[in-house]
Amino acid sequence: MCLIDLNKLVSGGMLTMDQNIVITPTMTGQIMAKYYIAYETMKLFTQISGTEILIQILALISKCHEFAEMRLRVNDKKTLNLFNKNTKRATIRFPLNGKIKTWDMKVNCIIQAVLGNLDILDHSLLSESFTIMRNGARIAKCLTEYLGTRRVNCYTALLSTIILCKCFHAKLWENSPYLSKQLSGIGSVTSNQLVNAGKTTFQKILESNPRDIELVT
Repeated sequence: MCLIDLNKLVSGGMLTMDQNIVITPTMTGQIMAKYYIAYETMKLFTQISGTEILIQILALISKCHEFAEMRLRVNDKKTLNLFNKNTKRATIRFPLNGKIKTWDMKVNCIIQAVLGNLDILDHSLLSESFTIMRNGARIAKCLTEYLGTRRVNCYTALLSTIILCKCFHAKLWENSPYLSKQLSGIGSVTSNQLVNAGKTTFQKILESNPRDIELVT
């Protein structure tokens, strides 16, 4: 069994092994170990062409093995489908085709809901969102480092991954008007109030009269 797994890692480019079974990790293998990433996930990374844009990188990360234990419960579907498509309220940035049917669509939708500052009122989904965002940030960091070592032209994919990595860190989209959430003591409610008052950049907040901020919040 051990040799079978070792051969899998060798064939996947994670290790090199000579006739004396002297094992040496490749750069890809070192990155995999550094971030505790599953072999299946690293195999997924090797399929990247290098031209992927943000929406495609997000979809790829959502399919990673680290999320495979996520289950799409019947009770989840209504909330997730409303996040995906709804004419009466804010929805996710990149709507998914059709209804939410698989665990990777669920992961994708939850990531977008968090980054889009959408209220997750379902306690089960809210609890899962913490795990998803934590794992997503780790995977995005790993993918960023992996793409940085590839010799083929993958600048578009690397840029998209770096942007998404920053989004995971801030828990907001890179173009989000709710950037005030990054300030200490400001949550979703206060951030929404500031956005409604037109305070959508740090410069506008900085230039605001303190009394105006107090009135808004």
